[in-house]
Amino acid sequence: MTDEWKGVAAEPLFPDSLVPVCKPGLVKGRLPASPAALARLPLIHTDSRAHAWPDWFAALDVPYASGAQALHFGHFFMSVRAAIEGRGIALVPDVLVAEEIASGRLAVPVRERITSGGDYCLLYRKERADDYAIAAFRNWLRAEVAAMPSI
Repeated sequence: MTDEWKGVAAEPLFPDSLVPVCKPGLVKGRLPASPAALARLPLIHTDSRAHAWPDWFAALDVPYASGAQALHFGHFFMSVRAAIEGRGIALVPDVLVAEEIASGRLAVPVRERITSGGDYCLLYRKERADDYAIAAFRNWLRAEVAAMPSI
């Protein structure tokens, strides 16, 4: 991640928090389950975040070794779709699944989450910060972020 780009303003919008999600009913018993219990279930990996599951388990001090039943997908939208279909548990940015969780299409089997190395940011050229279109978009985006459901 880059902290400073010459001539570019970066306004943090929200952190990049990863949350495990699955089809409701996939995890037997009561939710939330324990993080250790997830290590024994089919986990859905997203190749663009190859270390997400190992990092998540390490952050929670839970032993983990990738199993034969692990699924791999190239993009988050594919991992989310596989989770909705009941194929396993995906670890994805919470912002991408807030609506699916709110609607009941996805469940959060454990409440533990980790924050990745960066934030989602709005980027724009500093010299154009006061342009009407940039200011209007920035204000609209701030309102959208404020109205986002939290999980």
